[in-house]
Amino acid sequence: MSGKNNQDQPFIKDLDKLFDKEYKNVLKKNKQQKSPSYRPTASSSFYSGGHDYDDHGTGCFPSMTNIFGSPTYADKVITYVPDNKNYGPGYNLLDKEKAKAFKVEEERRERELYNKTLQMVQTSGATQSRTETEWQTKNQLKESIKTSLQEQLFRIIHTELYSLEQVLTIKTALGDYETRTGTTIFDMGQISDLQHRDPNDTSKLVLYVAKIMEYSVNQINWLKLFEFFGEHIRRIELELTNIVHMTIYNQDKHDRDSESSFVHDALQGELVCTRIRGDGNCLWNSVSTALYGNYSRMESLRLLTATTLVKHRELFENYLDEQKRKFGYNHELSFDGLIRAAMDLQVWGDELHVMALSLALHKPIYSYGSLRLAFDPKFPRHYSELKEAYEQQSIQNHFRYIADEADVGAQPILLYYNGRDHYSVVLPVRDDVVALVPQMQILEPIFKRELKNTGN
Repeated sequence: MSGKNNQDQPFIKDLDKLFDKEYKNVLKKNKQQKSPSYRPTASSSFYSGGHDYDDHGTGCFPSMTNIFGSPTYADKVITYVPDNKNYGPGYNLLDKEKAKAFKVEEERRERELYNKTLQMVQTSGATQSRTETEWQTKNQLKESIKTSLQEQLFRIIHTELYSLEQVLTIKTALGDYETRTGTTIFDMGQISDLQHRDPNDTSKLVLYVAKIMEYSVNQINWLKLFEFFGEHIRRIELELTNIVHMTIYNQDKHDRDSESSFVHDALQGELVCTRIRGDGNCLWNSVSTALYGNYSRMESLRLLTATTLVKHRELFENYLDEQKRKFGYNHELSFDGLIRAAMDLQVWGDELHVMALSLALHKPIYSYGSLRLAFDPKFPRHYSELKEAYEQQSIQNHFRYIADEADVGAQPILLYYNGRDHYSVVLPVRDDVVALVPQMQILEPIFKRELKNTGN
């Protein structure tokens, strides 16, 4: 506020704007309730939102900053006119006594409104301050609980051996953290949801541990974390790599992806692009659907991707540098960032994650794009003709990922990428459908070996 403040009146500078807004609103409402007998003319000077005396000179009503002073009025005549639409120009009521009485009443009302507004503003400020204090206290408590949990997990993983008992201890500690802080480590579910009825629940637990230890003082080394859960990781690796047949499209269980541009008349009765939930896990959900028909192994596939990157760290780091030098491959994440992204639910996957999955699962992965621009929708008319034409040219945004050339003859996993931010899965309608083989390989194989089988 501007103007000369009375030293006995506490003014809250930070709340000036709020005060002015509330004060004007209340004053406006009050003016509508003035005495019906008199209405002030433009020559009278009532407070109108300014912070000092108005332009009418001595005798005007004091500003807000001087309300608690001792206002005096000059002997000049204060002019009022009746509150009557029929009054004529120049019709004045010269009554100093009534004018002074009216001024006294107005001053009383102004003081009352001012005190009421100031009290409301002070109460609002106190409430806001209390809320901020409560939030800071709650946040400090949460960080304290999280630090204790990180120390406990660090001690278990570095000093204990993997066992069901230790797994349950970790689960209990994480569940207690979520209960005490009223938060969840991931938005997709709570620790209490894990029943450990199948290996994927333990895979989820590993992801929870990695997330809670992220950026902590006692950060767990990736290799140490995977060594502790090594027995579980070997179990899921054995299970996932022994799948021979891919999922067959079932219209009762799978929905067609209506937004996919991987469409052609010749695909009818052969391949179907199937809708996958867009929640940041689409790459791993697509691969899980190709292998199991559902999302049930998404977390295990994320874990397997990360462990493969760590297991072949030197190869992948050199491979990444080589791709940058030879092809100008632009990758935003560091190698550690690649591992962290694989371990973090709802964080997108990219080409290097696809290569890691190809290496871990010992399968080629074909990523299809749009067919609308490559072929006339009515020609070729048959799938065999489409397959032949498809394999005679390199089509933009259609890639194959083969990390190990020894796996080139294995049954591939088929994906569709929309070119922006989402993967879906392409499922065969029958067991004997032969996949379209993309001719473009954006990333060279990591392992180059003599081919044992050149079939598709």
